[in-house]
Amino acid sequence: MLDWLLVLVRCYAAIILGPVIATTILIICGAGWGPLPHLYVWLLKKALSLSPETYPQPEEEVTNWWPSIIERSERGKLQRHRHGSGASFAFTNVKGVEKTATSDLTFSLTSSAFAAGIEAIVQDELSCCFYPAPVQRWNWLTRPWFALSHAQTAGYLLSCAFRYSVLVPIRVALLVISFMFVGVCSFIPIFYTLNKNQRAYIGVTYCRLFCAGLGLVATYHDFDINRPRKGGICMSNHMTPNDIQIIFANVLSEADKSSTEATTYTVTGQSHTGIIWYIEQTTAKLCSALWFDRADMRNRVEFMNIVLKYTQSSEMDPVLLFPEGYCTNNTRALQFRKALFECSNAPIYPIALKQDASLGDSFWGDDPFWVYLVKVISSWAIIYDVYHLPKMVKGEDESATSFAGRVQHAICEAARIEPLAFDGFLFHKEPERNRYRTQQQWNNAQVFLRVLQSQPDLDELLAD
Repeated sequence: MLDWLLVLVRCYAAIILGPVIATTILIICGAGWGPLPHLYVWLLKKALSLSPETYPQPEEEVTNWWPSIIERSERGKLQRHRHGSGASFAFTNVKGVEKTATSDLTFSLTSSAFAAGIEAIVQDELSCCFYPAPVQRWNWLTRPWFALSHAQTAGYLLSCAFRYSVLVPIRVALLVISFMFVGVCSFIPIFYTLNKNQRAYIGVTYCRLFCAGLGLVATYHDFDINRPRKGGICMSNHMTPNDIQIIFANVLSEADKSSTEATTYTVTGQSHTGIIWYIEQTTAKLCSALWFDRADMRNRVEFMNIVLKYTQSSEMDPVLLFPEGYCTNNTRALQFRKALFECSNAPIYPIALKQDASLGDSFWGDDPFWVYLVKVISSWAIIYDVYHLPKMVKGEDESATSFAGRVQHAICEAARIEPLAFDGFLFHKEPERNRYRTQQQWNNAQVFLRVLQSQPDLDELLAD
């Protein structure tokens, strides 16, 4: 009996260690598994296509199929003002109020506000960015709300056993190897001066090991055609802190291997604590990195000045930025912050990230990072398409707001997601929500005042 147990343990160890060792060797040698990961994804999708639908599909092709619970009226949408930072609902912009009876106007505003409120309760325009997007078919990752047949229950239990006994150990091992690799390499500059290509190799190798640990299957489009150049700014939509590793993993191409000096990225992001802090600190030792505290105004200003200084130098690697400022679930893109578009004339290299969440969702909400990491590594796969778009330059008479919107729309078009005119502050910051509520109350009061002033019997109304 003991002999059989030892045989089973050895077989299990071989199943786990074989892919881990092979993957590590391939990545260190600058190679990969070729088409096998994509074949794995194709087979999984074929198998899961037999699963029941869990979310209604649109009747016709649309840019963004989720969410599509209701069709909101234009009068009930919060619309950004073309000039200025304000916004208002369309129903507050009543035309011809001088000829409108007070009772009619009161009913119009009240009914429109009531309808807009009901629509927002059912489905608003902004919060849908910050929750995991549902998949159209059950992917066996979570127990569904509908009743399972005996066959489906057995399949679900088998899928859990495979994912947690095979996929999770393999991916945990690869993540540990990636941390060990970058940790050891971070000590090398103490004893030996690394050149640019050596630093690029270490950074790319770490990112590929890390991405393999996430179960990433990525396709990179037009990198050599539209590759970022020094002195520029790379801007991308944002789903997770791991977007940096996913983009960085494709830095070295055949052109770089034959060149005297590779071009990488100056990576940026919000400073964190815990495991992300370790990744940030080790990254800063091996490549150009800028971390800042979003809550500290002075720190944000310093960060902005450093970025502008980098873009004015033809020797500095392009700066990688996520202008949304918050992670979203890849169904929308938040408004791009216009500060860098306003102060810099550096060329912009847009990068569009498109995720297929049918086998696993990489979106990071407010969960602790380790909880998020468990969710990711226990999924079937994280599927990305990374599109490198042509360089964009600000026009001579183009405003910063217009240029930021143009870059945002280019990324959204490539990623097939919808651009929004609002940033994450409106969802995450209560003072911002209070400011908008006060502004809407002021708009309504102004409309009523204009009507009252146009009434011939105003004195009698005020007396009553």
